[in-house]
Amino acid sequence: MVTKALLLGAGASAPAHLPMSQELTRTIVERASTAGRPFTNALNFAVGALIGYDTQRGASPLDLPDAKRLFSALSLLANRDELEVSPFVANWDSAVGVLDQWMTSVTAPDVGGAIKHYLGPHGARYRLEEAFRNFVRHAMGQPSSPRSVFAEVLGLVLAKLREALVLPPEADLTYLRPIFELWRSQGSLKVATLNYDLTIETAARSAGVECDTGVESWARDGNFEWACQAVHLIKLHGSVDWSATPSVATGPPAWQLPASTFAKANENTPARDLGLVFGQRDKLRPDGPYLGLLAQFEAHLRQTGELVVIGYSFRDAHVNEMIARWANADRTRLLTVVDPFFPELPPTAPGWFGRRDFQTSVIKALWYNGSESEPPENPRLTVYRESVASCLPAALAV
Repeated sequence: MVTKALLLGAGASAPAHLPMSQELTRTIVERASTAGRPFTNALNFAVGALIGYDTQRGASPLDLPDAKRLFSALSLLANRDELEVSPFVANWDSAVGVLDQWMTSVTAPDVGGAIKHYLGPHGARYRLEEAFRNFVRHAMGQPSSPRSVFAEVLGLVLAKLREALVLPPEADLTYLRPIFELWRSQGSLKVATLNYDLTIETAARSAGVECDTGVESWARDGNFEWACQAVHLIKLHGSVDWSATPSVATGPPAWQLPASTFAKANENTPARDLGLVFGQRDKLRPDGPYLGLLAQFEAHLRQTGELVVIGYSFRDAHVNEMIARWANADRTRLLTVVDPFFPELPPTAPGWFGRRDFQTSVIKALWYNGSESEPPENPRLTVYRESVASCLPAALAV
């Protein structure tokens, strides 16, 4: 019997009525609308700017940016002064500076004296604008280099993301039962997921199956110790119920180096402390268990004959690289894809063979075996282009 492993993307949680991609962006923006100025203004500005950028390149103005892309844009804006490209940017969009200044708007009694104080004896070296900002911040009791409004919006977005990923009461998770039936048939099962939600954990409890993420053992001593009689759930990008706290905040023992600590999050955990890898950048986050989890799954793949990919769009380069290494190491390994949006087979779009995206590479290598002619009698790629809920029983059949 060929041993299967699973890789879940956002589409695997769609039948549970959790928002995805653009819908997730809409949900976050709507939930954040009560935050007030200047936070909603900064969030709406970022969304509008991305839409404007896309429409100039032919996209529809009705299409919202992906939530991860929005978060990455906000992160770059929050840290724009630290970017390597900053010395080459003469002026950012004027609204960026206006929104940051909004947080430090105040009337000062002695502007002239304060400006002179902050310019100091070498005033020619400093910008008058920055000196005035520092004065205002001092008058408000803030440090001279406060957090950008966009940094505050990052925390707001994470808080609304956590709210959006709470399973609704009407969620029916019985469509996931084939996963636990596969676990029982094989005697073990590794499930890697890129999702932050608790869909699999909740479904496992309903099915009377233990689900181990390995993080509790890792948090103790940095080693993964997996429960024997459990589905091993490898959450490559973190979870909404994980909390990450830098040890510099609590102070490590004198003989230890600073390192992040992980624990279970609760409703009182600040959104900024959630243990998530969110956004399009920094997918290989060095703090926390993320690199170790990726290595754990890659090591297990070496013992796996078939990888079943469910609801993943093949847009994470580091995950694609892992899949490619696994598939290239043995020509008998099989890839099964469950995704209603995967390209139709055989492809019909003109010039498709010349494309260089990863999905096309998968089709060329595993369906056509590197040839543009007819696929072999038994291709290494199987695709289910229907809903996840309807396809799982067939895709996970032993």
